[in-house]
Amino acid sequence: MSLPTQARVVIVGGGIAGCSTAYHLALQGERDVLLLEQGRLTCGTTWHAAGLVGQMRPNRNMTRMSKYGIELYSTLEAETGLATGWKACGSVNVARTPERWMVLQKQAALARSFGVEVQLITPQEAGDLYPVMRTDDLQGAIWIPGDGKANPADLCMSLAKGARNRGAVSYTHLAWCSSPAKRCRCRRCCLPTCCTKPACRRRCCRSSPATRSRSPA
Repeated sequence: MSLPTQARVVIVGGGIAGCSTAYHLALQGERDVLLLEQGRLTCGTTWHAAGLVGQMRPNRNMTRMSKYGIELYSTLEAETGLATGWKACGSVNVARTPERWMVLQKQAALARSFGVEVQLITPQEAGDLYPVMRTDDLQGAIWIPGDGKANPADLCMSLAKGARNRGAVSYTHLAWCSSPAKRCRCRRCCLPTCCTKPACRRRCCRSSPATRSRSPA
């Protein structure tokens, strides 16, 4: 399958940032979106991310983005049919020193001013929420019930499907050599390869086509 010669929007990289960009462009009505990934979707840094999603951020706009992300992750599975691994499990931040406890109290006050639900809790209450944690040396903790976690790889795939459902097109397994005359497409490796090197020749499949994904007709 040959690549298109042009597109209104070209996104390089099929990680969470690229798939989210494609999803939101398509959500806003942009249909001529092309996403390119040299390996598989999520094969870069996305797949081994922790997936923790917290709302407490240093400014109002970043907090709004985090809150929007949580709203999106909680509904995306229903939209696309692909699980995101989202769990609204909440988060506990602890302070062992008086200085750290003062910082957490200031952060909690700031978060409340941004509309985030935050509770100051005692070390015993923190232990009740997370029983395996030692609490006898803690000054206090904050509990943010709206925080949660997601599976980064599943979330990325769900965003990609949402983008495809709205007309975006993605091509994966594209690994290009630096020399135009000796370019190859590799279906087995997530890294750029050069067919002039013996190690790369063992990994590359010069004749294998790129994999195309788009919305069903």
